Amino acid sequence: MKITITSRKVPLGKSFTERTEKKLAKLDKFFEPDTQAEVTVSQERNLQRVEITIRNNGMIFRAEDASPEANEVVDKLVDILFRQIRKNKTRLAKNRIGSE
Repeated sequence: MKITITSRKVPLGKSFTERTEKKLAKLDKFFEPDTQAEVTVSQERNLQRVEITIRNNGMIFRAEDASPEANEVVDKLVDILFRQIRKNKTRLAKNRIGSE
């Protein structure tokens, strides 16, 4: 998975980048190597808003949330994306079985 991390109005440390890449690596098993993942971090008042968008073969998985600490948000968003992907995979499998 190709990961692009963008920050707006907030400095990002190397530890945040490494942690985000490590967390998103858990989702690699669902996607091909050319899948794009975009992570955007922006400052809003005293909160850091994190948005993660994954594009793969015309499908888009997206999650966003805000918290005073960006690392906490990344953990939460990866769990949300994992649920979205699993739900979509199950739905596609049911449709495939039902259409036979």
